[in-house]
Amino acid sequence: MIIEWMPEPEVVLEADSQETDEVSIIKAAISHMAQGLVVYNANSELVFHNAAYRAIYKLRKEDLYHSMPIGKVIERQALSLGLAAEGVAEFNSPYSQNTTRSWSAIRRLPDGRSVQMSRRSMRAGYFVVTHEDITDRVKMENEIRYAANHDNLTGLANRKAFLDNLEVGLKRARRGESIALLAIDLDGFKAINDTHGHAIGDKVLKLVADRIRATARDTDVASRFGGDEFSIIQLPAQDVSDAERLSARIVDALAAPFSVDGQTLIVGASVGVALADEGTKDIESLMQNADLALYRAKTDGKGCYRFFDDKLNQIMRRRRIVEARMRSAVENEQFALYYQPIVNVESRRVESVEALLRWNDNGNWISPGEFIPIAEQTGMIIPLGDWVIQEACRQAAQWPKHVNVSVNVSPLQFRTNRLVGVLQDALASTGLEPSRLKIEITESLLIDETADVVATLHAIDDLGVRFALDDFGTGYSSLRYLTSFPFNRLKVDRSFVSDLPKSSQHLAIVRAAAALGRDLGIETVVEGVESPHQLAAVRAAGCKHIQGFYFARPTPPEALAAAITAAEAMCELQDTSASHSEEVQPSRCEGKILEYAASR
Repeated sequence: MIIEWMPEPEVVLEADSQETDEVSIIKAAISHMAQGLVVYNANSELVFHNAAYRAIYKLRKEDLYHSMPIGKVIERQALSLGLAAEGVAEFNSPYSQNTTRSWSAIRRLPDGRSVQMSRRSMRAGYFVVTHEDITDRVKMENEIRYAANHDNLTGLANRKAFLDNLEVGLKRARRGESIALLAIDLDGFKAINDTHGHAIGDKVLKLVADRIRATARDTDVASRFGGDEFSIIQLPAQDVSDAERLSARIVDALAAPFSVDGQTLIVGASVGVALADEGTKDIESLMQNADLALYRAKTDGKGCYRFFDDKLNQIMRRRRIVEARMRSAVENEQFALYYQPIVNVESRRVESVEALLRWNDNGNWISPGEFIPIAEQTGMIIPLGDWVIQEACRQAAQWPKHVNVSVNVSPLQFRTNRLVGVLQDALASTGLEPSRLKIEITESLLIDETADVVATLHAIDDLGVRFALDDFGTGYSSLRYLTSFPFNRLKVDRSFVSDLPKSSQHLAIVRAAAALGRDLGIETVVEGVESPHQLAAVRAAGCKHIQGFYFARPTPPEALAAAITAAEAMCELQDTSASHSEEVQPSRCEGKILEYAASR
């Protein structure tokens, strides 16, 4: 049977004589349920409602009455919430559009709450509408959805949301629209993070995200992949100029100083741009193109933007070929060591040589500038570096004892926590005295200055192996490094020598480095000396250890003895010519050098 429930009494409906206990219990339970409930008859007139329904819409008992038309009920709901006429119509829409079928709808109330309404049909044309306050559930779902699609530090889209939006963008591109993908990498962030700590670094990342967000358009999608990697999907990019303007704005925006906790910090950014159109194959290809363009921006000096083009595609294909052949070369030990002497122009002797890695790929010489970065990025530098140490020690053990050997060690190789063991094995198996081996490291390794790095440095020093700081003056130079770590040699980068003696600024740097090394008791080596004018300039600056083509080019081990003799002969001839005010050119005295070498 159908029972018509009236809103009275407020809490418990007393059963009449014809009601069973079950019916009475059911009515009481409905009156107390947390979910709002309203029952309408076949004429869409109010039959029953409970207290929870009134509470949701802030209604009083007297606001509703039995047989009240549904339109009036909805109007009372809307008025109680402070809605205008259009709000009444919105509330009424699911009722008017679905007069007989079941339905469910969620309404956002003016005070921010969310209510889910559901209609279910009953017998004889009756129907019930439930009302549930799902504000907390909606909030939680929104938070979960937000967390799943946004970076928790910056609030930008995360990698998942980026990929989803890029897939949508590619679909639009295949329909004839153009989109641009901007890969953004911060230039100076690592130094800030390492120097000032991660807390400051995180604040910088938030400010970077704010500037990216402010620079991009509302239709663009800005995201952070993690670390200092950001990206923008430009939707749409009408032409190349759109992407150029956005890229230029990003570079300019991130070049401006950041103020964090009273400190002024400089970051900067490089941007790689790839355009997508109907010919773009997939997401991976587009991302790879943007990364290649970013790599070009980095190699072109940073703080700029570059577009992907076919030339970069050729570079990528070449890289894949080199990487594949290098893996085979590492496994089959097809690399070789060449050595370049370092001359003491005062003693006129070669006191040490630098081991330089060379690769002859079936008659084709691959430049170290090409294969070493690939080895670094792929991790192949670790087994390759281990072999270099072992081979350099083996060969150096056969040389005169006054000739030492220097080996360059990659930061990646250094951080493996196995370098000390590799050095111990090489020294033990070859019998080379530890003091005859120098490890050359760059300042980029010291920027980290982690406990592991410091411990490894001192463990190597305990072995008796010496250290050289390579490329001094080109990285994040800090005089603290020279006193905090056990360096025995300071190598002035060749970039300060190439324009000597014309550049007074570079000459001043070379002179200062020589004086610094002398005062600290550290041997100073000047790299890249290729002419008698450069030699005269660095000698006048106070440098006595010289490395460069002027004395000797890198040479294979079987020719090293002759190269050392020739370099020492060149040094003596240079001194002799200097006393007669005569310039010595290597080409002019080649016969004298060979003659001198043969007589020794």
